[in-house]
Amino acid sequence: AEECVNDTYVDAWGAMPEARPLYLGAFLSKITRRISIDRFRSIHREKRGGVLGVVEELTECIPDGEGSPAEEYERGRLRDTLNEFLRTLPEERRAIFVRRYFYAQETRVIAKEIGVSEANVKIILFRLREQLKSRLEACDLL
Repeated sequence: AEECVNDTYVDAWGAMPEARPLYLGAFLSKITRRISIDRFRSIHREKRGGVLGVVEELTECIPDGEGSPAEEYERGRLRDTLNEFLRTLPEERRAIFVRRYFYAQETRVIAKEIGVSEANVKIILFRLREQLKSRLEACDLL
């Protein structure tokens, strides 16, 4: 964890845009998350599932792309659509989605913390992924 924090400071220093980021916490959080996932991957190369399995759950909903200005524009549209989607969700469902796909919490942990069954959390996540996929298709992002 300490190494990830130090790496975050170094990466933030090098990646800081000319203008100060509007949300410094989100800027640093994104860098820390990327570093943590990279570190986890390097430690657990042979293992499948786990935290990285969470990311794989969304692969059919969220396209991957890097590089060109057109792809940057599409990622911006994707981010805006995802934020709009999350704003439309009831608070509990939004919390479940964010806990699972941003914080990579296990479904049993989420279920215990909000006081529902794990099966219920899995069903909610499945339905949310379907809703997100439909929204992305409607916006021509899939």
